[in-house]
Amino acid sequence: MPSDPDRNGWPLQEINTRLPEPGLGSMDVTTLTDLLREAEERRGKCEPTAPKHHWSDWYTAYIVARQRGGAPEKAAKDAAHRMESAR
Repeated sequence: MPSDPDRNGWPLQEINTRLPEPGLGSMDVTTLTDLLREAEERRGKCEPTAPKHHWSDWYTAYIVARQRGGAPEKAAKDAAHRMESAR
């Protein structure tokens, strides 16, 4: 176990390598803008049949589904399902 000059023990070494940020943190502005516009287009198609909700609920569910590799159609279904289960 490493120790400092005062003889205090440390169970871990200092970590000096930054891990990549998960989720949207690793996305550039252009990619996020494109994804938000895509979500806007898809949301407009489901809006007439969706239960009452705040737009950010649907957008968030859609974007997370797309980030996880879902196709646009699947992401829209996932977002709609989330709105139904939040009801």
